[in-house]
Amino acid sequence: MGQNDHRDDSPETGKTNSPLPPSQQIVGDSQPNYPSQLIGNLKPMNPPPLQLQQPKNSAKSWVIGCSIAAGVVICLCTLTSFALFRVVYDPIEREVDGKAAIQNFCQAMQAQDYVMAYNTLSRAARGRMGAVDQFMTQMAILDQTQGSVTSCGIDLDTLRATATHSDGKRMDVQVYVSRGNTISDSNSPSWNGTAVMLALVFENNAWKVDAVDPTRVLF
Repeated sequence: MGQNDHRDDSPETGKTNSPLPPSQQIVGDSQPNYPSQLIGNLKPMNPPPLQLQQPKNSAKSWVIGCSIAAGVVICLCTLTSFALFRVVYDPIEREVDGKAAIQNFCQAMQAQDYVMAYNTLSRAARGRMGAVDQFMTQMAILDQTQGSVTSCGIDLDTLRATATHSDGKRMDVQVYVSRGNTISDSNSPSWNGTAVMLALVFENNAWKVDAVDPTRVLF
């Protein structure tokens, strides 16, 4: 046998370059080829619409918020009303209480009840006048030299004005005072007595007579 005969019997004899079956082909990066008809029938899938669910506590929170806002408004209205009430009421209260304090003092002076008159004085006034006995002695001297107090009238205009502008601690009110030796002058239509500026101070929750100007007309 020759060498050519051995070559024909080798295992590689008969091999051809035919393509490998599809299952043995190497898959690369290319996409598989689908029929165009199948691709045409494919439809994009739309996601289901997102449904926002309202929190269960939203209604409760809304009610609470409205309640808080209403409470704030009510508190503000209450404070405003209280402030306006005090602005209107305080001057009226000062006027009424101040008038009562002066009337009590004047009535005690006209009745020559100097113990009662002394009790209507402020602490500072009592300190200047001394003890009640000293006050009574001074009033007796005034009665002898000038006559006793026969009238003591309040000027309501000055009372109202000072009550309106007062700081709640002091009021200056004009009063007209007449004593026994000037009683004959009261026949004149224009006679109002001696004008005296009487100072009131607020202490111990009451208005007290603190001073008079000029002095030695009332005390």
